[in-house]
Amino acid sequence: MEPDMACCIIQKMEDKGHEIGTLHADNDTTTQSRLPSTIIKKNDKSHVKKNLASSLYSLSKKHKQLKSTGVIPYIVRCFMYTISKHQGFKETLGAELATVVPHIFGDHNQCSSSWCTYNKDPTKFRYKHLPDGKALSGDHLKEDLEKLAKSYIDRADRLMNLGSTQANESFNNSVASFAPKNRFYGGTKSLKARISSAVMLKNEGSGWLSKVNENILLSPGQMTKLHGLRRDKIRKRVRDMKRTVAFKRKRISLKNKNVRCDRREAVKEGDTYGNEIELQEDADIETILSKIKLSGEETVVVFDLETTGLPRRSDITQLAAFDGEELFNSYIIPSHNISPTVSSLTGLSFDFHTNQMYHHGTPVKSEDLYTAMRDFIDYINKKQKPILFGHNIAAYMMFLFC
Repeated sequence: MEPDMACCIIQKMEDKGHEIGTLHADNDTTTQSRLPSTIIKKNDKSHVKKNLASSLYSLSKKHKQLKSTGVIPYIVRCFMYTISKHQGFKETLGAELATVVPHIFGDHNQCSSSWCTYNKDPTKFRYKHLPDGKALSGDHLKEDLEKLAKSYIDRADRLMNLGSTQANESFNNSVASFAPKNRFYGGTKSLKARISSAVMLKNEGSGWLSKVNENILLSPGQMTKLHGLRRDKIRKRVRDMKRTVAFKRKRISLKNKNVRCDRREAVKEGDTYGNEIELQEDADIETILSKIKLSGEETVVVFDLETTGLPRRSDITQLAAFDGEELFNSYIIPSHNISPTVSSLTGLSFDFHTNQMYHHGTPVKSEDLYTAMRDFIDYINKKQKPILFGHNIAAYMMFLFC
């Protein structure tokens, strides 16, 4: 249906004297093969990114390295940065795309200094978003990624001057608000009016109804006009806010937080949902399964926190850990007073006048949170395959890792 609709629209536009030279669209239909060869096909940037990520997630079923947190988003960023940087230059775009996979696997001979910092100081270079800061490995994985990269290199001409179909998606949402897909309006006379309303909203803004009333010699409606102006101001404010770097960073932060929460719940509850999981005869419905399989080589590190109070915004005042042999203990300077109830339980108190912490009245050495966390990380890094255990610690994990 979509290819036929696109061909029909293009034909009607040409009949009205509009010449179409370039078409920006995704690769989900056979539209291009049905159009005249004179029309140049260009890919959509958002769909290129989504399709690339989908291909990588499909490969992750074969290669476990791609399942690590942040690996696939990092590979997508490498590809998309290269594509965005070389818009309009087909030869350089293909050459740069060919260096992405070697870069990920530790070969930096052809990397450009504009996006790879390896050549500046090879001894200190490490990957920020790959496991343990090290390059990926494995001949089969490298071969599959090279095949994926080649598919993009072969169509480098379509990746130049990428367009965007977000305006179309926005209009589709507007149409869906007037003519929802879960209701049938195709057989009613109101469909044309509903589509026209969506077009007016797109072209004229939220005050379109007042303009229609004026055009047919009716009162524009004072409240209707004020409502339209108010809605336009809100839309503009929201649109400007979404363009800011702070909003985009917050959106990414919230997305990562939701991913962590989902994984934590999956560990707590095990596999409770899946394709035909009800038909599996060996499904364990009583034991909460763990995602982690221990080999016996791990070092168990038990740790505990003391805080200034029970609320989630409380400060950490003490971090202690023990692995059966080595003890770690650090007192941490809080930013506000320790509640009397907590102080009576932990024996910790802090004098902000002298910047001194006391444990049951005895002065103890304390340090800032950043230093304490760095020392704790160094303590953990000394262990072989460390696994952290904490009693009633779920509510306080964000203090350590956020």
